[in-house]
Amino acid sequence: KFFTISNNPGNGIYKIMIQPGVGATELSVTDASGKIILQEKSGIANPVIDISRQAPGIYWLRVKKGNELETVKLIKL
Repeated sequence: KFFTISNNPGNGIYKIMIQPGVGATELSVTDASGKIILQEKSGIANPVIDISRQAPGIYWLRVKKGNELETVKLIKL
């Protein structure tokens, strides 16, 4: 895994810590039905995901780096 997440479960604001030297990543968050809530490209080492305006529940964070893809469950309280 090339990243970690803080504040999960949490209030909807999650800090993503990407390993140094990884470079550009693509981030997306989907809800339980698969609807894309947030999508962005990031070149910074520690992007912040903000889904605080979404309803409490389970969301899925996908982080793509080149052809590597990691999916993590986000729990919004």
